[in-house]
Amino acid sequence: MGSTPTRAHTLRRAVGACLATALALCLALVALAAAQGGGADAQSITVTGSNNKATLAGADGLRPGPAEVTLRVKGRKPQNVVLARLRPGVDVADVQRYAARVNNVPVNLVSLDASAFMGPGETLRTTINLFPGRYLAIGEDGLNRGLGGFKVFDVAGVPFSGGLPAADASIQMYDYGFRIPKKIDGNGLLRIENIGRNEHFIAGIRLDKGADPADVKRKLIAGEDFQPPGEFVNIIGVVSPGTTNVIQANLKPGVYVLACFYSDRASVGHGHNEFGMVRQATVR
Repeated sequence: MGSTPTRAHTLRRAVGACLATALALCLALVALAAAQGGGADAQSITVTGSNNKATLAGADGLRPGPAEVTLRVKGRKPQNVVLARLRPGVDVADVQRYAARVNNVPVNLVSLDASAFMGPGETLRTTINLFPGRYLAIGEDGLNRGLGGFKVFDVAGVPFSGGLPAADASIQMYDYGFRIPKKIDGNGLLRIENIGRNEHFIAGIRLDKGADPADVKRKLIAGEDFQPPGEFVNIIGVVSPGTTNVIQANLKPGVYVLACFYSDRASVGHGHNEFGMVRQATVR
């Protein structure tokens, strides 16, 4: 007959079994977190526009979820740098055919998830949510029909964990206006949401000292042809309804007038500023 296990021996075996189970559970959780992007570096992608074409870095293996996006311009000419997502049922050839006929990016075929119109050497940094599907990285100067030299990449796989970063202030764009805070941190994170049904963008005019914001707003809404007393700055380029960008602001302190000059079929060719999409803002 074998010896009868002692109480201490039985307890040691039970503790050992519990530790083994806990270790297996920990390993499973680590594997799950790794599959979802937990503990990994943030996804990032860079689109550079130069001479009516785009170059792309960091697009391999992108998964649905948050991603840091850098849009920048090289060369000697301003460029419209765009990250566009194909709508369901649309392929690249559809977009090419449309863009070859008219001198713009076809918003009925793509969602403009991030964009900026910038001069040489300028950069916009933003964080957006990527969705499963096919994307176009576009760099075009607006002077030629077509999309220029664009790049294609896909987003697929297990979603990347996490969310968009917390912002210091938020701006909401709608048809036709802005909801803005009383003050904006010029070096903070700025969350920009398009909650309207149409595409919008934000151009800022940093007013010269002594300029009257009310007079500038009145003239912009009236559609007057005048030179605003101040410096134009790009805040966010044309983005589609339902998009959210958390941008790294780079704005000098001062009094600004924000406006959307975008025109579309819904506005019958008139800039959205003529429908009242003009607001005063203070940057500290």
